[in-house]
Amino acid sequence: MSVKLAVHFLDINIGKVPVALLDVENMICLIGGVDYLAQVRSNLGE
Repeated sequence: MSVKLAVHFLDINIGKVPVALLDVENMICLIGGVDYLAQVRSNLGE
């Protein structure tokens, strides 16, 4: 199975529990409460 998306913003909730949040313009990738792009953003701010 393969899924491809071309979006700038994606918010997935199951019930009221956030599962994934992807915001390409602000470089946010939260999956299961973990921000996988936090280190990238901090490196760009230096």
